[in-house]
Amino acid sequence: VNNKHPDLIDCELPSSNNYYTATSGGDQCDLNLSPVQSGRQIIELLAAMEIDRPVRQNTKRYSTYLERPRQCAQHGSPETQDRVQGRLRSTLELIQDYLIRAGKRRYNPGPGLFRKVLESNIRDLKEERRLTQDPGLPNSELRAGNRVFQVGGNNRYSGDNNAQRLGYNNRPASNLPSHYKGMPFGVSTDPRTFTKCIQLVIAEAKKRCCSRIFVHVDDILILNYVPMILQHETYQIMKILQYFGWIIAIDKSQINPTQTVEFLGWQWNMRTMTMQMTTPRRREVLKQLRHLMELATRKKYIRTRDLASVIGEIQYTKAQFKRGTLHTKQLLKLKDKEVASRGWNKWTQLNRSAIPDITWWINKLAHNQPLCFTRPNKWITIQTDALSSGWGATLTRENKEQVFAHAEWKNSNVKSSNQREMTAALKALLEFRQELIQQQPTGIQLLTVNTVTMYCLNKGKGSITIAPLVDKVLKLAEQYNWIIEASHI
Repeated sequence: VNNKHPDLIDCELPSSNNYYTATSGGDQCDLNLSPVQSGRQIIELLAAMEIDRPVRQNTKRYSTYLERPRQCAQHGSPETQDRVQGRLRSTLELIQDYLIRAGKRRYNPGPGLFRKVLESNIRDLKEERRLTQDPGLPNSELRAGNRVFQVGGNNRYSGDNNAQRLGYNNRPASNLPSHYKGMPFGVSTDPRTFTKCIQLVIAEAKKRCCSRIFVHVDDILILNYVPMILQHETYQIMKILQYFGWIIAIDKSQINPTQTVEFLGWQWNMRTMTMQMTTPRRREVLKQLRHLMELATRKKYIRTRDLASVIGEIQYTKAQFKRGTLHTKQLLKLKDKEVASRGWNKWTQLNRSAIPDITWWINKLAHNQPLCFTRPNKWITIQTDALSSGWGATLTRENKEQVFAHAEWKNSNVKSSNQREMTAALKALLEFRQELIQQQPTGIQLLTVNTVTMYCLNKGKGSITIAPLVDKVLKLAEQYNWIIEASHI
């Protein structure tokens, strides 16, 4: 493998970089393996020793690749071959022992070291097809070989913790086939792998239970109208998860049936059908916003990356506040300008133009008004249209009676068609306000011929020129508890 073995110098290394490489730490064993050659060395060792390997995806390519090392290893007298084979075996055992010792460490002390992460019941598509065609394979063939991949970056979790996070199954391999699957991108793919592992278990739980089950990574929400059935099926689902080797955090779980639950960072009230931010998260975001307000008032500097972090925190709450996107435009504009010109790690000076948006967010989070997520039963239809000379609107009552309203433009500031259509929607709501209050509608179906108006009202977004008009319409609907749904005609 290195210069200490002169008998292997004639064995040339094929040029290929299609393998994941293993690098030695230097202080763990006496192996001079470079990052590029280590993967090829292991392949050639296995080829020279004629060790059976699993079927690869491209058989012809790898058979051609391994043909020359096998021929090189067979040159010489039988004594030389025995000596080479012995050195190859000892070197291979040393490499495997080093990889296992590196995988058992509590942390990754540097780049190039390894750890093994276990996933249950995951096979390649080709292997799954092979098992489907021949279900009578022995258990030794059902288990795939261990694969060790490089994990980049520093990792705070031990191997056991990562195994628990990914659904570690400590049962014998004879009960449930499993194999090691590498994670070349570190723990950044943990949620994706976790979701893949739990899908089959949740599918089995849905077959056995009549409750509705919602899953997001490692959070499971179970809904049912009957408390006794809900409690019984909750314990049944827990048994299913534990049977497949999953570990349940009892101290973080809500086992008993309740109508108020925290899920995905939100507090859900099933009695009133509302949602709002949890108290700890709201306090944390308010603390960051008040600090940002102080910096903006004094025109101080903040790192661009920290500003983007605060913007991400407040954007997460836009599910509760529909107008939230309209009140982050100044901060986003400032952040995007600095990132494009100077990068993420530079310092950004906050100006007073961001104070109104920060103040709006502080007031909204301080009140924490719950959002009702039920659809109203009563709807009133309003159809609007706008021209360069004026605007018109029609309100249709439940008894099919119609009320009309129209007027001419008093100023020439409304120039674009998008501004005219949005202004027509605003004036129609103001004109029919008394009619809407008397009938106490909860839903307004707004019909418009402009697709931009429909999109902006439904999404709560808008360009710089149309955003103030969108905010006025949504503010009016928020004041009278109206739910506006715009449609294109």
